[in-house]
Amino acid sequence: MAKTTDNEIVKTLIEFHQKGTHDNSSWRKRARTAMAFYLGNSWDSDDVSLLDSEGRPHLSINLILSVVNLLSGIQRQNRQDIKVYARHGGTELVAQVLTALAKHTFDCCNGDWEVASWFLDGIITGKGWIDLDIDYQYDPLQGDLVLAKTGCFDVVEDREGDEYDLNRSCKYIIKTQWQDKEKLKLQWPKHKTDFEDGGLDLPPESADVWAAETDSYQAANVGEPSMTERKFRWRVRKCYWKEWKKREFLINTTTGLVQSVAQGKEELAARFANRPDAGWVLRERVTPVLRRTMTVGHVVLEDIEDPYDGMMMYPLIRFCPYFVDDNIMGTVDNLIDPQQELNKRRSQALHHLNQSANSGWVGDSDAMTASQWEELSEFGSKPGGIIKKRPGSQLERISPAPVSDGHLTFAEMGKQDIKDISAVNADLTGGKPERQESGRAMLLRQRQGLAANEIVFDNFELSYQILSQTVIDFIRAGRSDGSRMSALYSDAEILAVIQKDKLEVAIEQLGSLKVGRYGIKISQNPSNPTLQWANYEMLRNLLKDGLPIDPKFILQASAADNKDEIIADIAAKQQAAGMIPPTAGGGPGLPQRRPSPDTRIPQAVAEGVLGG
Repeated sequence: MAKTTDNEIVKTLIEFHQKGTHDNSSWRKRARTAMAFYLGNSWDSDDVSLLDSEGRPHLSINLILSVVNLLSGIQRQNRQDIKVYARHGGTELVAQVLTALAKHTFDCCNGDWEVASWFLDGIITGKGWIDLDIDYQYDPLQGDLVLAKTGCFDVVEDREGDEYDLNRSCKYIIKTQWQDKEKLKLQWPKHKTDFEDGGLDLPPESADVWAAETDSYQAANVGEPSMTERKFRWRVRKCYWKEWKKREFLINTTTGLVQSVAQGKEELAARFANRPDAGWVLRERVTPVLRRTMTVGHVVLEDIEDPYDGMMMYPLIRFCPYFVDDNIMGTVDNLIDPQQELNKRRSQALHHLNQSANSGWVGDSDAMTASQWEELSEFGSKPGGIIKKRPGSQLERISPAPVSDGHLTFAEMGKQDIKDISAVNADLTGGKPERQESGRAMLLRQRQGLAANEIVFDNFELSYQILSQTVIDFIRAGRSDGSRMSALYSDAEILAVIQKDKLEVAIEQLGSLKVGRYGIKISQNPSNPTLQWANYEMLRNLLKDGLPIDPKFILQASAADNKDEIIADIAAKQQAAGMIPPTAGGGPGLPQRRPSPDTRIPQAVAEGVLGG
């Protein structure tokens, strides 16, 4: 197969970007409006200028903020927890280690905070994005797996891939980001000539123009805000895309290990698979191959096929709170109109009230002198004013019209509409109940409000599952070294994580982390305050009802900081009193694990037959 030239790659990526930008333009417009309303910017700039010129108020009473923050708070108080389980050819021992490594990755990256920001972006704009990558800044040899929320307006995806999980039918995902010029020059020294010669201008056939969200580097007019960015930064496109190719795979019929055959090793793989004692079969399949390409303008910085050594899932994961027949919508979209109605009616009522404070005067033209009329115009609305008029002439204050009930009524209707549409009632927000009712009735109303938003949290759970599966695939990816994979985590790092999580696993028991298939289960984190308290109260109530529950289980469910020390102290005292026998190795009350079978990859396969 002929090697793709840089010009062909750039042309393909420009077509991807233009197609993705066009297909996402409707969402982008709605998303920017939704973000503005969440931030309290609910008035059009032209309307604000007109109202300011007329001296009229433009209030922004932001009820959308509380609705969004409540949903975000529910997610933060009910954080997800992942558990890896063994499927075909896997072992429970390796599943426990993978669970510990995945949690370690989240902990090292402030994962809870990044995930919460990911969720917040999604419910506001309709899309949230989180990015997985390998960072070599602190570990130049193996690298660190990092995850970070990325700006929802920095990513365009293939909208013709009409499934929620982008790994199923999406052709490309492109992330664009401004990066420092000096950093790029140091990272990519072989492109020094392109950088210095101004080779970043896009080809003439490109429809891009210089603006805040495009990639053209044509000269901007002096004085434009973009000049500052253009002086210090270049916009970099990172495109993940998939190509369909015929590939050969070696499949272990016993363990379920599937590995692609390295290019040029097809004959060696065939001879190995034909050995009667190998337990491997050779199969040809048409599969998608992940590709990562980075460009600045029309300069290709890198183009790598299979950049993560066998990890084929997109490292950019999307969350959409509402995804119906490829229609994407955020929580804010349907709250915009009632929020506008509320702000406009309240602003009009305030303007009416302001006018009523100085409703004006009416009188005969000769009731006062010209200078008196000027004084009346300036001071007539102030309290305690003294007004003199000619005898026999008419002069009286104009009675102000009462504030329109219609404005206030429509303002209240807009407020109620926001509650009805979002299903966020006073019970959910913790506000004063709208009517006197029993505690049970209030609880039912809270559950109804949560049920109305269940689709949001259901979609988020699916996105979190995809994220977790991608993290596991990153950890398991890499080349085999004959005994086990060690791409991201060394033996010493794995051992440290195992010991921290108090897993009784020897490193030689693991075999290859690549062997077998594993799934992901998502549940609420048992350390979350709400769930932890509920479990603790449930166990206490069961104990009160007479169920013989060991106190250590109640202590484990509690939020006490030193509960492990308390449990160990109780166990030591029970053992000293002869109440429980000591166990070999693991301390009092800890079950022993049987060693797992050795599932190492055969040495013959490791000597170059396998690819990524």
